[in-house]
Amino acid sequence: MEKEVVFLASEDGDLSLGKLFVFGLDVLFTIASYQSCKILSLGIIIIFPIFIISLIVSICYIVKTLRGDTFELLSFFLLPVLVACIVSIGVGAAKSRKIEKNLLEAQRYVEDYYKLSGSFPLNDDPYLKELDADIFGGEYYYELHANGARIRRGDDKVYFYPRP
Repeated sequence: MEKEVVFLASEDGDLSLGKLFVFGLDVLFTIASYQSCKILSLGIIIIFPIFIISLIVSICYIVKTLRGDTFELLSFFLLPVLVACIVSIGVGAAKSRKIEKNLLEAQRYVEDYYKLSGSFPLNDDPYLKELDADIFGGEYYYELHANGARIRRGDDKVYFYPRP
């Protein structure tokens, strides 16, 4: 038994405003899912209700598909939300790895610079600007900051600030 594929059409073939609203909600949820999963602490709070609502909508359209003679594409309501969340987590992890790599390189550079010159480089140092890092500190102490992360003199790992 072959079913007709239906996207935004009602039973009589016209554009369904309800389905158009649900599709708009799916687009909004997908964007919110992508943005909120970048920030894990905030993402858990926002993404949980989005997943619950998306799952309910998907189940409703799956039931409608099983009972009727048409296949509702809105049955896949949860899929773009889930994909956006997974992609966002991957993008955030790659960005964090890049920030960590840059700060560790900047730390090695500052340590080498200190050994050679006896002082720390200034914030207008071209290599630090290239690594997108700012240096703060005193005579024997420094901190490097870049994109929501920091590393201090003597640290072997990067500390990421909690994001609002």
